[in-house]
Amino acid sequence: MGAIVTQQKFRTGFDLGTNSIGWAAVKLDELGNPCGLISLGARIFSDGRNPKDGSSLAVQRRVPRGMRKRRDRYLDRRSDLMQALVAVGLMPPDDAGRKGLEILDPYALRAKALDAALTPYELGRALFHLNQRRGFKSNRKADGGKEKESGVIKEGIKELTERMSARSARTLGEYLFMLHRKGKMVRARPEAGFYPGRAMYEFEFDEIQKMQQPHHTLREDQWAQLKDIIFYQRPLKPIDPGWCLLEDRERRAHRALPCAQEFRMVQETANLRIIAERGDAARPLSLEERDKVLGELRTKKELKLEALIKLLKLPADARVNLLDENRAAMKGDETSARLSSKGIFGKAWHAKSFDERTLIVRALLDTEKPEEIEQIAQRDWGLNEESAQKLAAAGLPDGYARLSEMAINKLLPIMEDQGLTYADAVAEIEEYGHHSDFRTDTALDRLPYYGVILRRQVVGGDPSKPKENAVEHYGRLSNPTVHIGLNQVRRVVNRLIEVNGKPEQIVIELARDLKMNREDKENERKKIRENELANKRRNEQFKSANELGSGPYTGPVLSPHQMRKLRLWEEQKFGAVHVCPFTGKPISFEMALDDRTEVEHILPFSKTLDDSMANKVLALRAANRIKAGRSPYDAFHGSPNIGEHKFIYDDILLRADALPSNKRWRFYQDAMKKSC
Repeated sequence: MGAIVTQQKFRTGFDLGTNSIGWAAVKLDELGNPCGLISLGARIFSDGRNPKDGSSLAVQRRVPRGMRKRRDRYLDRRSDLMQALVAVGLMPPDDAGRKGLEILDPYALRAKALDAALTPYELGRALFHLNQRRGFKSNRKADGGKEKESGVIKEGIKELTERMSARSARTLGEYLFMLHRKGKMVRARPEAGFYPGRAMYEFEFDEIQKMQQPHHTLREDQWAQLKDIIFYQRPLKPIDPGWCLLEDRERRAHRALPCAQEFRMVQETANLRIIAERGDAARPLSLEERDKVLGELRTKKELKLEALIKLLKLPADARVNLLDENRAAMKGDETSARLSSKGIFGKAWHAKSFDERTLIVRALLDTEKPEEIEQIAQRDWGLNEESAQKLAAAGLPDGYARLSEMAINKLLPIMEDQGLTYADAVAEIEEYGHHSDFRTDTALDRLPYYGVILRRQVVGGDPSKPKENAVEHYGRLSNPTVHIGLNQVRRVVNRLIEVNGKPEQIVIELARDLKMNREDKENERKKIRENELANKRRNEQFKSANELGSGPYTGPVLSPHQMRKLRLWEEQKFGAVHVCPFTGKPISFEMALDDRTEVEHILPFSKTLDDSMANKVLALRAANRIKAGRSPYDAFHGSPNIGEHKFIYDDILLRADALPSNKRWRFYQDAMKKSC
């Protein structure tokens, strides 16, 4: 392909998959109708994932790279320590001399160092051995999402401390020497209740220094240098939270902050819709009801559906849009629930002002060392030693909100005062515009790097980097499949523009699994396996019915249409009988497969264009004809007598309640309004 060969009107279509793009360019006549094919093709590329387990290839590179870094840092630290020991006369300057010290038992030297003077080289050998294994050091930021793992380690440290106490071992080195001379294990194993902490090694270093300092010429600063080399802990690399959706150049707020927790709860209560009686239109909470719900959420970990209904004094069978069989409760203030526990702040947490709570949470988020939190908690926050230790070990909610603190603080007062939803509150602030449509009116000649357009969705960007390196300057999406796919789309679209000019229309079919992460894909595969087993069971049931002579068809397997009808039939079980949702009359297995029943759109397809299984039921043919192109409410809310059928709308709603939640609401009065 070379320069532009045509300027005629044309339409391009793309079929985007996880590792391929199918495309076609179709000619259009003056009326915009297809009239010929210009070209078509496909582009194949890697999806950036391991084909065996679906994990990101970046992970496969990152894990070995992390291991190499740890190894390199250990070797660098060992080299620095050796040079420092040589410089202060605790190690021979030559390799042969240092090699000769390997015959000395380091465990025996560490134990002896507590009671008797060591020679300079013996002391150097003992200190060098402390560097080999430095023990576990808790980092509050790193441990926040691994409470189970760190809990096992901490139990191992506690058990090891108790064993040392039982043997009257003054230091870890002395205890290890007791085990070593009996030929027992001296390597760390948390599952065996043997895991030393970094503090044990630091305490041992201090005890060795206290005993050996009078016998050697090392100055205080030299001891401090050796200790710093051995126990230096590299600070964690900060996580890039990404950019705020609404405020330019503002970072997203951490989810644990009180403002982020409050914003989420206010947003959810604004989105709540209540259906008090079957068939009623869904309504939002009144401000009084909303304040009751918020009052509960602010002081509890969660608010269950039953408690919500009781709190609002609703009928026991009332429906709530955000809560169903897949979600039984609303999340409360997760941060407050953890910090207001009896062992930490207790009720005193809720007595603190919003600003005080924010300062405490910020300190917890920014401080890595547990001992620093313990000191601050006792000095500034009025906690005793035990509560301070529990606070230092407490994890906070992970992740970041979609908005910055600046945006949250602008929106929250509007939402709280007026009871507005997030979208309506954003519309109230002129500078924000639409809450989700960030497109400009500027037409582009070519597709740019996606990060230019999706500035608020990408992470890791550094505006100081040159724009030519787009990924570093703007950032990228974290999902490798989407990142690669969007870049490939850009290449194909821009090449088509080079050859054919700009298209009049672009049509895109998107693969469902394009934006799935590893867990989503595994869940999708699980659903596929379950559906395959269900289809196999239906075919066996169909075959058995035919063998008994009661089957309506003689084919070897069910057709796709029959399979859909059976799937709907299985959902429509009311009590012990499968029924037509409109008439309540039973539908047998044979009826489900023959022409006495039909697949009916609950809400008319002609008005909703919804052809999903969520909008379909299996109905008697006569009921389908009577309902015609109307919603259940429009067709039957007057409980009409039509021919030989009596349609009682309340009974229809009762049968609808037995259907999945994604179908249930379509029978209600406001279903058409909600679907549009």
